[in-house]
Amino acid sequence: SEEYWERPLTPAETLEGMSEDELRDYLDKIAQEEVPLGLPSWLPWAIIGGVVVVGGGVAAIALTRRE
Repeated sequence: SEEYWERPLTPAETLEGMSEDELRDYLDKIAQEEVPLGLPSWLPWAIIGGVVVVGGGVAAIALTRRE
């Protein structure tokens, strides 16, 4: 998993010297940088695609029942 992160590893000595509040703040900062808040850019397309698929299925069922 270490290959995934672009940030260099923080030395253990640095982390050991931090208070609990400092560690929480540091981890919150890393989390905001690595996982930005907000919706993923692909989410609207996934919703549109789902609506199209469901709409196509409903139309197909309606056409087969019509005959």
